[in-house]
Amino acid sequence: YYESALSHTKETKASYLSKAEHELVIARMKLGKYDDALDIAKKSYEKFPMNSFNIDAYYRCYVRSSHPDVKVLDMLYHNMEMSPIPYKKYALGVFTAERYFYVENNLEAALKRLEGLLASASGKDLKYVLTSLKEICKNRDMIPTYDSILKRNNINMYNEASINDYE
Repeated sequence: YYESALSHTKETKASYLSKAEHELVIARMKLGKYDDALDIAKKSYEKFPMNSFNIDAYYRCYVRSSHPDVKVLDMLYHNMEMSPIPYKKYALGVFTAERYFYVENNLEAALKRLEGLLASASGKDLKYVLTSLKEICKNRDMIPTYDSILKRNNINMYNEASINDYE
């Protein structure tokens, strides 16, 4: 549906197109198709470089690409630092953890950073951190590690109403 919406670029307002692009990127990311989402995320970011949603989507797609340029990652990190969004602490923490994992191949540092964020996260912030944590654990076939981190941090995925739709 998002691709269909984007095919009507001449009749649609730019704000609707931007929203459709972002939702298409999110849908592809949720399916694990980061390479498919990367070009759209980059174009959206280039149109609105200080939009925190665009920064986040582009960073998360780009860090997973085959050879991400750390200068681009640093620029995106800096742009998120300048953003006034309330969840910035968690976004920057996830950015750091994902860079440790995807760029520096440092699983231990990534897990430590994400687990450190869990102590203060709740609601959507918790869901955001857990999404990254679970994806990293799945990548290394370490779902038991994910489960033990949840247990260690007293996070019950089945009783936590604010993140119930996560699974």
